[in-house]
Amino acid sequence: MFPVQYPDPLGILNLTGLIVVEGDHGDPFSKPGDSGALVFSLEFVDRRPVGILFADNRGQEGKGLSVVCPWKHLQKLGVQLLPGIQDS
Repeated sequence: MFPVQYPDPLGILNLTGLIVVEGDHGDPFSKPGDSGALVFSLEFVDRRPVGILFADNRGQEGKGLSVVCPWKHLQKLGVQLLPGIQDS
């Protein structure tokens, strides 16, 4: 479970089934305005999609945590990559 603060009336929502990413060396993984960005894995030569960035939580310690909706969930909604981009 990952708490994300939203403006009222929503308040704090606890999100589950998502990927939480922490930035390197104390730097945030994402910045305001990055929502909707496609996140790719750099561990594979073909750069497979991991998911879409949609939230962050700077937290009290400023760890720069970002929340990514997994690609497998997006595929269930019919989301597809454009031709020429490797799909896993």
